[in-house]
Amino acid sequence: MQHTMHINPEGELSRQLKAAAADKKPLRLVSGGTIYDVQVHEHEAAPSARPGLDPARVRQGLARSAGALRGVDLAGLKQELREAREQDSAGRPA
Repeated sequence: MQHTMHINPEGELSRQLKAAAADKKPLRLVSGGTIYDVQVHEHEAAPSARPGLDPARVRQGLARSAGALRGVDLAGLKQELREAREQDSAGRPA
């Protein structure tokens, strides 16, 4: 499975990755005495699944919803949801 790390496109790591890609050579990373030689394959990022989605607005919405379930019996709510999912509905068997 591939691991993804988002980095600052203006930062030093980004500059080194671009240089390694241009030179067609691995980028050597050193962390606490451990050396990692990273093969660099430059390609375009996949398009967003939600074009136009503003991450800042999503974070604001999540912050505003904090505490919305305060006082709700969460265990009971989860049990009700599980039971509802087991029920057949018109055209959609459980």
